[in-house]
Amino acid sequence: MIYKNNARTFLFQLESLARIENKIGINKKICNGLLLEFKPIEDALGKYDYWYDLLEKNKNWNISIEIEEYFKQQLFIQVGLIEQLLIKHKWINKNKENVNEYNEFGYLNYKRKNKQNKNI
Repeated sequence: MIYKNNARTFLFQLESLARIENKIGINKKICNGLLLEFKPIEDALGKYDYWYDLLEKNKNWNISIEIEEYFKQQLFIQVGLIEQLLIKHKWINKNKENVNEYNEFGYLNYKRKNKQNKNI
């Protein structure tokens, strides 16, 4: 479960810092870009948590198989959305075997973009 391991906490913190910098700082363009990156990922993780928690809580309630399958389907949809967002923002890559791998150059790409935006 993502929320039990505080996986979303760092995204909340990054969002907060970007919002503060956007209001009182000089890097508004950079911060707007970061918010557009952090917020959808954090929202998708939150939706994943919601469906996972619903599925876990209802294990003891004898719900119909159709409802349980619906919860699982929603959970898998969120996993796909998270994957798409991480690929879109270059946090992970798909290799030739269609397997996700961490993008070790993600931070370097971010630094490069950050330097370009400071020159604007």
